[in-house]
Amino acid sequence: KVGDVIVEDEVISYKVLFADAECVGIGEAIATVPALKISSGCCSEEDYVVELAESVPEGAHRLVIVAETQGGLSPDGGILQLVDILGKFQDRLEFDFVIEGVDYGLLQGSLATQHLLEVAIKLAVASEAGAQITPAHIDLELTAGSVQVLVIINPPFGILSTTVRDNLARNPSALRAALRQQVEAVENLDQIMTGPIVISNIGEPYVISPDKVTRTSSARPMSPAIWCWAAALLASFVLS
Repeated sequence: KVGDVIVEDEVISYKVLFADAECVGIGEAIATVPALKISSGCCSEEDYVVELAESVPEGAHRLVIVAETQGGLSPDGGILQLVDILGKFQDRLEFDFVIEGVDYGLLQGSLATQHLLEVAIKLAVASEAGAQITPAHIDLELTAGSVQVLVIINPPFGILSTTVRDNLARNPSALRAALRQQVEAVENLDQIMTGPIVISNIGEPYVISPDKVTRTSSARPMSPAIWCWAAALLASFVLS
């Protein structure tokens, strides 16, 4: 866009690519839309439309649209965060375990200790789940029965839940040891303990997929509705 006028004289086409969190392209362009050679003060959102039917590769965080000119690809491009349109299709991971030796009723009466315990559990799980998983990706539900813990992991977009599952399942002994070490280090936990800390009944991690979305391979299927988002992005890119 030059001033208030759209000029596409040097634009050959617009290319759509998957990109990682740093906007580095992944693979080849998944779509190419020829330039319409617009030279006017406005552009309709219907001028540029592209429909995508691609599986999202592991590590992809964004769609990037760049202009191909006679001098090569433009360094600037439109960006669409995949999580904004596909987040509701994201898998999550769950497993449970029991902390023996802690009185659940007393724990409920000490919010500070409960908070520290939850932080300790999240740190332990994150340490075994893989480098891309942090405590911020982990939710917990605590219930009675010594202390029953349900762990819910919501991987960041671009990280496969099956990869996180495999990381956790690869060495259950290491996960148990990490949990015990972190739990035993919780400040003032001794005030609500009923005996030695034992981590037991660690369940096998399993992946939960949203309704109506099926996972048959390591790649996430693309939502059919993504084309309209890409269309809007193409239009906004040309207008900007």
